[in-house]
Amino acid sequence: MVQFPFDVPGDYTITLTATDAAGNSATDTFDLHVRDTVLPTPPSMSDIEVGAGEKATFNAQDAMDNVGVVKWTWTFKEDGKTATLDGAKVSHTFDTAGDYKVTLRVEDAEGNTADTSFDVTVAGSNWLWIVLVLVIVVVVVAAPFFMKGRGGGPVEEAVPDDAPETDEIVIEERIAK
Repeated sequence: MVQFPFDVPGDYTITLTATDAAGNSATDTFDLHVRDTVLPTPPSMSDIEVGAGEKATFNAQDAMDNVGVVKWTWTFKEDGKTATLDGAKVSHTFDTAGDYKVTLRVEDAEGNTADTSFDVTVAGSNWLWIVLVLVIVVVVVAAPFFMKGRGGGPVEEAVPDDAPETDEIVIEERIAK
């Protein structure tokens, strides 16, 4: 019995010739497929932080395999549904704040797969704080205009047009009761 180790996966044509002690021989040819059993290696992925409505980019172009990676699949749950993206480098915009676990599966030509996961943290939008600050500014700036003549300070009496002229100005202070 003869054994031969194949170091490189692939398809081979094998020709076998057998010869007996009398010198008689026979030849046969057959095809042999040597399977790749080495799993691909996904890249080390770091956790990502983005704001709601911002694009997150996932890059696994550094995935390695002895015969080459042929498929990259990214999966995560968003709004109760499984989202799937395909490709070595992909982007996605998360609209809702929260924490998302993203799983990357890399696959080689033989169908061997390997997975890795990382977290995407999506921060909420700051628009609510901006609106609140704008409302406060408008109230502070507009308040003196709305308070004028409502007991918020001295008020001058209007003098009728037919009143006699005088050098004396009388200002009454009214207090709201």
